[in-house]
Amino acid sequence: MMDRIDARCRKIQEEDLERIMNWRMQPDITKYMNTDPKLTMDAQKKWYQKLLSEETKKEPGGYYWVLEVDGIPSGIASLTDADWTSRRISTGVYIAEKTKRSLRLCIDLQWNLYRYAFEILGMHKVCEEIFVENRGVSRLLDLCGS
Repeated sequence: MMDRIDARCRKIQEEDLERIMNWRMQPDITKYMNTDPKLTMDAQKKWYQKLLSEETKKEPGGYYWVLEVDGIPSGIASLTDADWTSRRISTGVYIAEKTKRSLRLCIDLQWNLYRYAFEILGMHKVCEEIFVENRGVSRLLDLCGS
């Protein structure tokens, strides 16, 4: 019998901003992203206000969640760059807390993002962009049929 993973995604809250900022600047996170930011709390607060304003739109541009594993904030999951005309959206995930990373968690999270995109949002296509060097995510996406 497999052990149950206690994981959930919840909306980002203002008190998460500093933690997210610190995660996002970790070298093991930024090495597989298109940007290497030097974030500030002012910039984080502006980003958060943008997220809040997106929530009120009929067709938001993106959705962001904090991933909690065993009750501990551990990373970010997102669906971004929503194109409501083409019914297309992109995924984004990082698990910043190394002790919480597992292939099983990543597969479950990826499948839940697909389910949300297709079944809840009614998207027709989910896009993913990865660096060729990111073999772990490449393997994950292969396992998920992407």
